[in-house]
Amino acid sequence: MLKQLVFIDTSENNMRGTVEKFHAEGVIMHSDESIRISQTTNLKENQMVLDVYGHVIADKIRGRSDERLKTNISNIANSLDIVRALCGKTYILKNESKKSFGLIAQEVQQTLPEIVHKDVDGYLNLSYFELIPFLVESIKEIDDKLNKVLEQVA
Repeated sequence: MLKQLVFIDTSENNMRGTVEKFHAEGVIMHSDESIRISQTTNLKENQMVLDVYGHVIADKIRGRSDERLKTNISNIANSLDIVRALCGKTYILKNESKKSFGLIAQEVQQTLPEIVHKDVDGYLNLSYFELIPFLVESIKEIDDKLNKVLEQVA
């Protein structure tokens, strides 16, 4: 099987966007898959997009998270209710035969429309990285509830 080693040079500051700009180290992509780099033309967002139809294998993927890049920072409320509204699914992608696991973008869009985006082909996709803060806060809510129950039992 032929493989390519791809390094993305981010040393230039000409890429637009901050949160969705990722740094990858040592990414291996199967060369028989479609790879497309494009730029969104939406007036609200003007970002570079890397589309890979297939698997991306990386040792590390990082998203920008520096407080200096953010404004209007606030805590997430009711994270447990939001996570409860999501429903994990098993499915088989139409171009594969192996079972996959994930969420359905149309369902997530009803609860968290901010993390659902439409690509240039009209398909919906999720920013799974943006689910992580809801999971973190949900675990903390569950821990608080558990501690209250344990205090009452003790």
